[in-house]
Amino acid sequence: MLLRLLSFITKLFLLTLAVGILLYLMQEKIPARFFYEPYKALLLFFFGVTLLLHYGFERSFAKGSKHFIRFYMLASGLKLFAFLTIIMLFAFIDKEHLPAFAMNFLFFYFIYTAFEVATSYTKFGASAKPVEKSNDASV
Repeated sequence: MLLRLLSFITKLFLLTLAVGILLYLMQEKIPARFFYEPYKALLLFFFGVTLLLHYGFERSFAKGSKHFIRFYMLASGLKLFAFLTIIMLFAFIDKEHLPAFAMNFLFFYFIYTAFEVATSYTKFGASAKPVEKSNDASV
């Protein structure tokens, strides 16, 4: 599991680096009202959230597919709710920069969610088989 996690961290780091470089190069071309200046903090936030979720996916997958499905659905729902809460709180704290923050947050959400789904499908998809723990003693 550690080797798979290190592989995922490497891929996640490369994605974060690529997105960071892209935004750095494009910041002069993006209108100021749509560019959130401290985007690096958002990059670190999404890196951390994606890493924690993937670690949870790995652990739940090891317990069996039923645990994985429950964890995936619960984590996805809680993540969406938490992200909406963050945007709403930002709206109360800093209305002036809300459009830029929301646009950048949505951009990162789509990028990191696509990455998470793609890597989850390749690791935990239909071809992957966890070790099922059977509670049935009648075998």
